[in-house]
Amino acid sequence: MLLSVGCSKTEPNKEADGSLVVTPGETQGEVIRLLTVYPDDSLGTNTCQLKVELETTSIAFNDKYKQVSWTIAWKDASSQWASGKKVSDYVKLTTKEENGLTANLEKVNNFGEQIIVTATPIYYSKVKATATVDCFKRLSSYWFRDDDLSFLYLNGKLNSDCDVVNYGYFFLPGTLDTTPNLESISYYIFSTSELLDDMNETIRNLMREHNLSEETYFFDFGTPFKNNAPFEINRLFRCSDEDRETLENSVAYKICYNKAVELLQKNYSDLSLKISLSTYYNDKFINEVSEDFSFEFNTPNYTPFEIVSNVSFTDGSAIF
Repeated sequence: MLLSVGCSKTEPNKEADGSLVVTPGETQGEVIRLLTVYPDDSLGTNTCQLKVELETTSIAFNDKYKQVSWTIAWKDASSQWASGKKVSDYVKLTTKEENGLTANLEKVNNFGEQIIVTATPIYYSKVKATATVDCFKRLSSYWFRDDDLSFLYLNGKLNSDCDVVNYGYFFLPGTLDTTPNLESISYYIFSTSELLDDMNETIRNLMREHNLSEETYFFDFGTPFKNNAPFEINRLFRCSDEDRETLENSVAYKICYNKAVELLQKNYSDLSLKISLSTYYNDKFINEVSEDFSFEFNTPNYTPFEIVSNVSFTDGSAIF
């Protein structure tokens, strides 16, 4: 026999393309190997590269015979998801060389049934190399399962009346399950009008009035909170840890803090939260989805500072 067939025995690669995972099939020999080459920037995020390596046991079997043809097919064409669907509507395979030894596999649409890619030597069709192609289930949207929940609390942390695991999820078709990571939640306050800009300008005017440097202590109601971090008004001031200690001991900071509490209490019903949730396959990031929610600002958790404006003495004198 001049040719035998084989492939690399690798598990799905965590560093694979963000859309596809290609797993080579079982080894049948030593001569033909189907390998995966994961994409560089030039291939785009929906494409991976497949490469066939041919070796021969005969010098007479020269390079001109080292040619392969490719086919793609559903693993189970009669499955509930694949029935009646054309595999070519979901992936596109394009050979890159005249001999067909290298091909690009591009995801055109999300698919819910595994795909088998087969490479067959044109001059020795008794052997072949195969690989299984999977598609990640990508998160499309999410919501609260409790229909009565129309808001979230900014309550020292981001939470709701129910436990956060009561999110509902909608995933696009795929063959590999992905997992939402609630610890990866990030969020920030925003408005569709100029309200947030006006609120920011109110605080920044106070900072100027009390000689609090805007360069050192930049204030923004729209500051993002990452990794499900608690909502804290002091974190709306963006500064170094070293400068933060000085900031929070100043009277100017306390005046600005009190005004921020007042503005949030007054305007929260006209603001929204942009909440982003990420999904993972094993430890690999797959995608992030953002949704808008109304919220309530839980004022009792944010007690205004008492600002001493004057001091009176027993002799009747006072310092203002």
